[in-house]
Amino acid sequence: MADTVVRRFAARLHNLRSERSMTQETLAARANLHPSYISGLERGRQIPSLSTLEQLAKGLNVALPVLVDFPESSNKAKDRVREELELIAMSLKNCDVATVRKARKIIDLLVSA
Repeated sequence: MADTVVRRFAARLHNLRSERSMTQETLAARANLHPSYISGLERGRQIPSLSTLEQLAKGLNVALPVLVDFPESSNKAKDRVREELELIAMSLKNCDVATVRKARKIIDLLVSA
């Protein structure tokens, strides 16, 4: 079981990094980790601590739940939608209510089109 979780996490980390066109070196620098450690994580040879997971999430600019949310069956389209929604939420997190309402109206227009 744990081995499966490690493999799924390794794939998730690799996919998130690749989707952002980041090298292992870039992610390592942003997460304040060593590039060889990132490689080990992506190969399933390293198991990250909770604080390392937080560093990785910050380096990837995703919320921690996005980093560790890897379903049993791989549905990349649904994963990508969830990630995009998370990015939108993060962008609006520090906005005032008026700006969030404007964004919602724009989204409503896009979705209903």
